[in-house]
Amino acid sequence: MKVFLQMKNIKLTHTGKNTKWSLKFYPKRALLTGVLIVIAIALLKVIFNG
Repeated sequence: MKVFLQMKNIKLTHTGKNTKWSLKFYPKRALLTGVLIVIAIALLKVIFNG
């Protein structure tokens, strides 16, 4: 159980570092992706409600 928790913690810190790194080096790409996701959700809402 302890080993599993340690593995989980390592995984979480690793992904956290990757996220910070990608945000640091690709802020424009991250922003663009966020905008595209928002637009896609808005379009889906319009399609299903209309």
